[in-house]
Amino acid sequence: MKSALLLSLVMALSGLQAQTVTVVKDGTTLGPFALVPAAFGTPFQRCTSASAEAATGVSVTGTTLACDSVVTNLTGKIAIIDRGVCEFSIKCLNAQRAGADYIIVVNNSPAAPITMGVGSVGTQVTVPCFMVSQANGAILKANVEGGIYTIDNSPTAKFDTTDVVLWGANGEGGFGGGLNDWTANPISAGIGSLDSARWVWSSGSSSAQGSVINSPTSCDGAALFDAFALQDLTANPPYPDFTTELISPVIDASSFVGSQLKFYQYYIRLNGSAFLSYSLDGGETYSNPILVTTENVLTAQQNNVIGTEIKRINLPQIDGQSSVRIKFTFDGDFYFWIIDDVQIIQREANNLSANSFFAVPINAVTPISQVEPIIFQIDVENIGAVAQQNVNINVTIFDVTIPGNPVRDTVFTANLAAATIAPDSLFENIPFSATFTPTKVGNYLGVYTVTSDAEDFDFSDNQRTFTFSVSDSTFSKEFRATSLNRPSNANWGQNEPRSWAYGNYYYVTDGNYFATSTSFIIGGSAENKGLDLAAILYKWTDTNQNGNAEPEEREFVGFAPYTIQGTETGNTLVTVPLLDLDDEPVKLEDNTAYIMMLEYQVDRVDAPIVNFGFSNLIDYNSAVFTSQIIGNPRYAAMLGIAGNLSDATYGSVGFGRGTVPVVRLNIQQAVNTKNLTLAENSVQVFPNPTSDYVIVDLNLEQSAKEVSILIFDITGKVVSSRKYQNLTKEKLELSVNELANGVYFLNVFTEAGRKTQKLVIQR
Repeated sequence: MKSALLLSLVMALSGLQAQTVTVVKDGTTLGPFALVPAAFGTPFQRCTSASAEAATGVSVTGTTLACDSVVTNLTGKIAIIDRGVCEFSIKCLNAQRAGADYIIVVNNSPAAPITMGVGSVGTQVTVPCFMVSQANGAILKANVEGGIYTIDNSPTAKFDTTDVVLWGANGEGGFGGGLNDWTANPISAGIGSLDSARWVWSSGSSSAQGSVINSPTSCDGAALFDAFALQDLTANPPYPDFTTELISPVIDASSFVGSQLKFYQYYIRLNGSAFLSYSLDGGETYSNPILVTTENVLTAQQNNVIGTEIKRINLPQIDGQSSVRIKFTFDGDFYFWIIDDVQIIQREANNLSANSFFAVPINAVTPISQVEPIIFQIDVENIGAVAQQNVNINVTIFDVTIPGNPVRDTVFTANLAAATIAPDSLFENIPFSATFTPTKVGNYLGVYTVTSDAEDFDFSDNQRTFTFSVSDSTFSKEFRATSLNRPSNANWGQNEPRSWAYGNYYYVTDGNYFATSTSFIIGGSAENKGLDLAAILYKWTDTNQNGNAEPEEREFVGFAPYTIQGTETGNTLVTVPLLDLDDEPVKLEDNTAYIMMLEYQVDRVDAPIVNFGFSNLIDYNSAVFTSQIIGNPRYAAMLGIAGNLSDATYGSVGFGRGTVPVVRLNIQQAVNTKNLTLAENSVQVFPNPTSDYVIVDLNLEQSAKEVSILIFDITGKVVSSRKYQNLTKEKLELSVNELANGVYFLNVFTEAGRKTQKLVIQR
């Protein structure tokens, strides 16, 4: 895990700063056009630009490929040559020898330009070299005569001239040449000296790994805390945390109205968080911390590094105060936080935001026979400075079954009037009166859109989208796994076996179907080979209506054992057939709640760890909450953690309703169990009832490579498990003297099928 994370960081952040070329000809500016620097030649320094005439490099053979000596006089010019036939480094060396100061290679296909490799003579090239796309290269070549080209490596971010800047207009938060009047205050360092846990001024506005913030004044430097550079990467995790503060000078906000803090950041975290707080008394006391979020994600499972973000945080609390200070706090182990161009601006008048708390269908995938009306709801926040009038919330559903279809078919639309929303207020928890029930199998896109009478300052946060599907026969809460995981050891007692169960809630409206199989994802490491899991389908009646499935509320209706093969991965979907305890198909019932669970029951603390597949791409919080509001509760994931799962309550909060397991339920209207069950006389069990032992008499039609014998209690818990190899006809004696009196189910599993026998223990 550690190696994967560190490798991901290097791969994700080692790219150079974006570089462009612009052409000015006859008073007209063309571009800028993106350039991709070569892996050879002198790097074009950041925060610099160069202007020159351009010329097409023609070689002795009359081509513009520069594979031979270039005869065009390129002295002091930007050379334009074409990709193809020979190595990139040979082309650029020939253009350099003809006098070129800079070289641009035009791609020879519509594909994106690439980083040109060093090749055989790349070490001899000493001028900056770039590649441009085919389309942009055609424009460059068409304007060589009389054009002035400018290659630029400056920040693309510019200050918004429409901002009313209350503080910071003169660079007070720009860190030009240093931290200046800002205070770096280290709080704790898990490694190294306390003084090392200090914000510093980065002259290159970059982390040690080369991640550069794209802020308007980044060429003058930025504030940086780089935990990655401070950690001992040869040590084993967990890595120690750092806590460190960056504090502004005192700000006189006595004349400010509608204050909003605006700053540029490049922030990547692993474990820990970043916070903002403010003081109204010059730093003597501070407000409760405000979480600073980021869209940058870099883990072994996810890599979404978008780079620089502009953050806006409303701070009406500082209006009219004369001794304000702003504090940024980094608290975590990895990776870094770069901050620049901090300003206090006057908040925009009209700015609505569609909140992240919005309802989605209760399943990602629902069989067409089991669809229910979809309930819609979304919270809307007024983050502007004035009240918003005639606010309307629209939801529209599109049929997007045909990939790439440029015309989306609208299948549903509805509106909800939110009337007037005051500044810093939230319109929340109001479901739409209209619902949508899909009528055909397919893929769907949902879009919430928020509008008002006024033109919105930033419409990019006025919409929220979601996707869902209607299938022939599958229930699913997700479309794919995003990680493998398990509960932390702290969830069990010190001497408690670390058993756990994770699954999903599915509601069946039409009971004229059978539950035929379940599909799931697990981590199958080699040391887990041979371990047993149980996939169990329960009917759940929430008697006390608390949203949790207590043991007495769960009825065991179907199951399938699974033995880990050791080769499963986070992308391997395992499917196993479900049968009831009479080896019959599991008949479903009308208007009934089911929970499809994957259970790992162990009997010792040091049992091997087994990870299940997770997905965190859909947040079901609002969907569950909205279903409860209307008195028709539906749930997402169900989680049980206990030494003995028979005693565990399966909670509907799970690991949070933004995370669900990959545990699906497959249904059919008619099933054939002929290939799932062994012949009637293939397994006999005696004596029955018994007290201390039982004989399992096998009479198989053909030799079984592996025979598993599992005994379940009436709650579905596996209380005994044994494995045998290469059996056909055999009498096996099993001790049951450790089991309490009661009714059990003895199950024989082979690759040819299974057979269940009821077993009574009576003393």
